[in-house]
Amino acid sequence: MRPAAQGRIHCWEGGSLWVGEAAGNARFHAHHALQISLAFSGSTRFRTRSQNWRPFTAAFVPSHLPHAFEAETAFTAQVFVEPETPEGRALLARFGSEAITELPAGEVGLHAQGLRALDLSTATAADLQHTARRFVDGLAGAHRSAVVDARIERVIRALWRSGRSELTRGSTGAA
Repeated sequence: MRPAAQGRIHCWEGGSLWVGEAAGNARFHAHHALQISLAFSGSTRFRTRSQNWRPFTAAFVPSHLPHAFEAETAFTAQVFVEPETPEGRALLARFGSEAITELPAGEVGLHAQGLRALDLSTATAADLQHTARRFVDGLAGAHRSAVVDARIERVIRALWRSGRSELTRGSTGAA
């Protein structure tokens, strides 16, 4: 089945939210961003090269981990977080970088209330961003470091300003 989705996408510096209906599958792929996948109804399944298909209600997918995704859900949220951000580092510290992990149901239930309650027909871009970031902050919580490597911060800002999505060796000097 080919992937099909209907909903809203909102991006901000350091992350994005993809929320709505999903059906179909995505073949093996990997991405730099950390992925949090929430199935508010229906089901989502993931597999890796070393794990068979497994159902998840709330999954954490680390950076650069090849995985396949399958969904049949009337309402899902996919939150992507750059691993270099304070939230990304906190999520990696909590949930690891080696495998897809089921997120703690109690915490997800508590922090995902806003995402679950979104009315996609009336939510503004600010609503989407605020709700997604609040969810991520809730999961990162006390594990979040207040210290950000200034070099990483400069490079991320330079990329956002330039509109580029990748760097070549030596191109960060101007950042």
